[in-house]
Amino acid sequence: MMLFYFIGFVIFGFPILGYLTYILGLSDISDFDFLSLRTNTFEPLILLLMGSVSYALAYFMSNHLSSDKKLNITKNNELHMDEIRFVLGKYSHYIALFCAVFFFIFQGWMFFPERYGYRVEISFLPSLYALAGMFGLLSIFTLGFTYGSNKNAWKYIALFIFFIVFLAFFSKASRIFALAPTLFLLSSCWAGKKFSTSLSVSLILLPFLLTLSLQLRGLNLQGFLPFIEYFFTDVDFSYDKVLRGIISNFSSTYFIFAETLNQAGWMQLNDVLISLNPLPGSLVGWRDVFWKYRINVNVPYSTLGEVFAYSVSLGLGFCVFLGLLVGKINKNITSKTYLGIVQAILIFYVAILIPQYNLRSAARFLYLILFLELGFHSLNFFKLCAQGKVR
Repeated sequence: MMLFYFIGFVIFGFPILGYLTYILGLSDISDFDFLSLRTNTFEPLILLLMGSVSYALAYFMSNHLSSDKKLNITKNNELHMDEIRFVLGKYSHYIALFCAVFFFIFQGWMFFPERYGYRVEISFLPSLYALAGMFGLLSIFTLGFTYGSNKNAWKYIALFIFFIVFLAFFSKASRIFALAPTLFLLSSCWAGKKFSTSLSVSLILLPFLLTLSLQLRGLNLQGFLPFIEYFFTDVDFSYDKVLRGIISNFSSTYFIFAETLNQAGWMQLNDVLISLNPLPGSLVGWRDVFWKYRINVNVPYSTLGEVFAYSVSLGLGFCVFLGLLVGKINKNITSKTYLGIVQAILIFYVAILIPQYNLRSAARFLYLILFLELGFHSLNFFKLCAQGKVR
């Protein structure tokens, strides 16, 4: 159930909460010259509420369909966290190294100054850019686990690599850099089965780091050196700046959704199919039209905004699909399959993408989740065939 609530809150709760903070005058997003700020209609709010209800109904329907006696999960068959901890303890340093190397290969050039918003377009392999971002996030988690579960040289190697990954996300002005210390220490505490006061410190620093990431995005010159100079000379951590900066994060997701609805009325079926096509962008024409799927140079359309802009039925259908998928992943977790853990990590990442990034960005990882599901069941089928249990 926790997976259901988290995904639902990130996708639907954040924007709805953001709208409430805006009408109460708690947030300031005047920097966004959005038509939706001037018209202020209730249509986006109604669509979000309809989407959240569709998501919830689909999730509970999925649970009901899987409640057959043959599929009931006994307490003895529940997934034990100790088993996951044991597996990660054996392989976390290898996973962390792989993820960090992949991240640096396809996003390592972010240390160089550039204008915010053009990173994907200048990448020499743009189709792997989003995947590298996910591996960067996963590397933080596994590095934290490695740090907390080892007392040998790997402990210090993990800390050093984390520091480099942290600086890479800092150079990108990504909000992941704000979350990185908390995620690293949370994973470390889980590995060592003990609470760390450092985790409390990271939670206190979190709003300040989030504020810093937003301020860095507004600079003309991007990259590690300009950001370091700004941090030591011009950064503003005043109470008003921090509080309103955090609240404005909620509001922006709502108005990105609303503005996408306003601007994306031009989308036809072929435009949706380009976003849904799993082939590389160079093969489906994405590189020629990606600029059309943006509110402005810095802000892309949101996934929900795109599907609802095409039609309400497609938007609701997408929400139903998410509910069914989360229900299936939840079942995989409770039925003691490590597949469920991998899928949960992916759906967490998808939930972060949906309110702020294009449908094409989210669709890639949704396909990966479905591919893992199909692959898992195919392997099980061939295994049963080899054992002579299927005729």
